[in-house]
Amino acid sequence: MQLRLLSVAVIATALTGAAPISAQTMMELDQKAGEIYQQADRQLADVYAKLMAKISADSQAKLKQTQETWLRFRDDECTFRTRGTIGGSINSMIFTKCRTALTADRIKDLDYQLICQQGDFFCSLQ
Repeated sequence: MQLRLLSVAVIATALTGAAPISAQTMMELDQKAGEIYQQADRQLADVYAKLMAKISADSQAKLKQTQETWLRFRDDECTFRTRGTIGGSINSMIFTKCRTALTADRIKDLDYQLICQQGDFFCSLQ
């Protein structure tokens, strides 16, 4: 049992790049993963709101549509990535870690849009 929990902690660390989680049970690991995801989700909402405030009405409509599509993609992608753990006690935590990782990537993408320079063809602020 201790080896299994150690394996879960190693997987959790590998997926987030964070320091090892001090949780000892699967329930604690799930809870910690959920807390980390909620923090990332709040950060995503903040960056999204800042970008919405900076772009035109046309761009706002497109970003809203894109974000809704991206949220569906993220969840579908994580469902696909975690198929190997379906039915196992680790599935919930791994799914949440996947959502956290993809959310962190999305934050970087939207953050870039906040600082990109004129002349950058990938900049939505043009």
